[in-house]
Amino acid sequence: MEKNINSITCPNCGAAINVSEVLAHQLDEDYRKKYQADIAREKKQYEQRLAGLEAEKLKLDADQKQIQKRIQERVNEKLKSAEKA
Repeated sequence: MEKNINSITCPNCGAAINVSEVLAHQLDEDYRKKYQADIAREKKQYEQRLAGLEAEKLKLDADQKQIQKRIQERVNEKLKSAEKA
């Protein structure tokens, strides 16, 4: 009787267990978990970066409105000065 070197026999039930398949499944699960963790970490970093950029954009928008307000005030002052002269 030829014994398959890729399988072992369960001592409890006598079933043949393909070692290659078991190891392949374990490696697949390990890699899946690793890459899912990597993706989750990168997603978190992306979301943090995005939140920072959104906050920066809000500040820049507010600064732009303030600058536009100052420009308009100065234009109005110049117009009033020109009307008086």
